[in-house]
Amino acid sequence: MEFYRVDFRPGGKLESEAHFRQTSEMIVVSAGTVQLHSGETSEALNAGDSAYYAADVSHCIENPTDQPSTIFLVVKYQT
Repeated sequence: MEFYRVDFRPGGKLESEAHFRQTSEMIVVSAGTVQLHSGETSEALNAGDSAYYAADVSHCIENPTDQPSTIFLVVKYQT
């Protein structure tokens, strides 16, 4: 597992190619708003929201607003 705090500037983006097979990620939004894209799925998340999603496909987290946002990200690799 890996654990990160990610601070996004307005318009900031974190894009990732597919990780190893059966890798998943979980995010918790602690401030602001982010848009989560995983494969063909997309969802808007606000402060206090969380999401669990496949990371063995291309995925992206972005801040589409003019305000900063912060998330906590956990990457879980299959062993």
